[in-house]
Amino acid sequence: MIKDSDDSNEGCHDTKAEARRHMAALYANTTDAQTETGITFVDDAEVAASFTADVERRIIGGIIVPWGKVARSGFAKWKFSKGSLRWADTRRVKLNMNHDHTQPIAYASRLHNTVDGLEATFKVARGEEGDKALALAEDGVLDGFSIEVDFDDGDGWQPDPTDEKVRLVTLGRLAGVALTGFPAFDDARADRVAAARQGGNMTEDLKTPQAGDEAPVDFEAHLTSLAERVAKNQEEFLGQFGKGITETLDASIRTTLENIGTPDQGPQTVRAARYSTLKEPSVYTFDGRGDSLVRDAWAAARDHDEDAIHRLRKFRKQSEDMAEIVHAVQFAPQTTTTAAAIIPPGYRPDLYVSDLFRQRPLVSLASQGTIANATPFTVPKFVSVTGGSATHVEGTNPSDGSLAFTPQVVTPQAISGRIVLTREIVDSSNPAIDQIAFAEMRESYERQTETIVYTLLNGASGAGGTITSGFVPSGAQAVTVAGGTDNQGLVKAIRKAIADYWFARFAPPTGVAMGQGATARLAQAVDTTQRPLFPWAGGQNAFGTADPPSAGYQVDSLNFQPAWAITGVAAGDSQIMMVRSSDLWVWESPLLTFRFEEKQGPANIELNIFAYFGTALIRPVGLSGIRIT
Repeated sequence: MIKDSDDSNEGCHDTKAEARRHMAALYANTTDAQTETGITFVDDAEVAASFTADVERRIIGGIIVPWGKVARSGFAKWKFSKGSLRWADTRRVKLNMNHDHTQPIAYASRLHNTVDGLEATFKVARGEEGDKALALAEDGVLDGFSIEVDFDDGDGWQPDPTDEKVRLVTLGRLAGVALTGFPAFDDARADRVAAARQGGNMTEDLKTPQAGDEAPVDFEAHLTSLAERVAKNQEEFLGQFGKGITETLDASIRTTLENIGTPDQGPQTVRAARYSTLKEPSVYTFDGRGDSLVRDAWAAARDHDEDAIHRLRKFRKQSEDMAEIVHAVQFAPQTTTTAAAIIPPGYRPDLYVSDLFRQRPLVSLASQGTIANATPFTVPKFVSVTGGSATHVEGTNPSDGSLAFTPQVVTPQAISGRIVLTREIVDSSNPAIDQIAFAEMRESYERQTETIVYTLLNGASGAGGTITSGFVPSGAQAVTVAGGTDNQGLVKAIRKAIADYWFARFAPPTGVAMGQGATARLAQAVDTTQRPLFPWAGGQNAFGTADPPSAGYQVDSLNFQPAWAITGVAAGDSQIMMVRSSDLWVWESPLLTFRFEEKQGPANIELNIFAYFGTALIRPVGLSGIRIT
């Protein structure tokens, strides 16, 4: 353990060679020096206030060494001049606990020279040790820093001109930082300095800054010089743009033109089907937000701030890119058409207007079956029974009865679709054009199959044809009605058709679909006092109720559902279809989707859908069609 007192060294100074020997000895006895030496430090509110621990973000930060403050170690006094510490790579500066180099817990994510001192922000690693360090820092147990400095052979310190007993550090390499509970500023819980040579540590006693420690800076003169240099560089930059340029152009122009309407959102990612494109904003916004060009220029010139230097270099590169665009258009009078290269169309993919997707109410009225291919199949149907039963005569067998059947052949049909897209459209679209294409093909399939069912129900195999005694040739029920006064006659005819259905089919219908004309008539149906016959709530002496969200109506407890596919308005077309689900069938295969990326070479991508569909009205009497004249 190395000790040094004012009495033993009064009037004499250690030479640099002696200091090196002391540092080597201290390195050899680092543990003893840290545990046995009792050092008292003065309070510093600014340094204490800088210490922060953010557990959620896993960040510890603060001033790790203040400038111009004297510290007393076991053998010497030290003071660090402003900007005297250097480092090659910020992330290479590691944070450990109590100078245990075998257990680094964090890396420096930011090192920044300020007026008060060197500020550091450390990103703490995940794991047990990192969690422990964050917890101790948050609880105020480990609430200070101790730096580890390495001096080159050329020496980075000299006697302080104001006090030759103090060693003034002018150049040192920041080798590491320790998180400790006994920092140099013990009362303020701020920073502890441990200078090291060739890997060693040195604990220092920092005192409050002395008057005259640092010569005053002529800010006005420096800012004037900086302005002159910026003006000169600006003049050279503007000279590349040619005549007609009167204002300073910076990289923010290019970014603003590419990101109109999104100035506060940072880097913007445009998602495509397979790739992403990143648009980087300008380094400086020149609107009072973010980093400042003048402040960075000052910090780079005076403090050699690496972050400021990096931003200035990046700004210069963005300015050069902007100059190329400006040179390309030559700054002739431009319009939004001629300058389309820098003012692209303002597409808003987030506001994409999709198709109006329809449902399949007619298909939903039918019983559902599955098929695997287009092979026709037969459904046997009952025709008649003769002698099925008779009055029994004792001792005599009944006469033989007979059954008659007829087959109904169902022939499914294939339905397919194909859309070919260029690879460029697929890769650059937002929203993804391939997903949009598939959705539209599925919607087209559903519309086509819904129309097939309506064609069946309204045709010769359904409720179409000449009506005789309430039936058509297929055997389906059918009637023709007029609307009547305020559509009261239509409502009465509907109620009669519901009642007749029981005596034709001997079972109630399970659902009703109606076209636009019939739906509008029910909406306008009123009684003699102009009260709606189908109020949506609180109806009295009414035939039913209305359901505004679905535009449906309930007549005698039977739901009437709008169906967009019922479009026929001719004399022989039914506007209302009542059906029992067991009499109407729909068979479908799963809808297959295919994507071929190499079928037509690399230039095109082919999208396909394929399915089998079949439908049949296997008992026509289970259908009742109402035609409106």
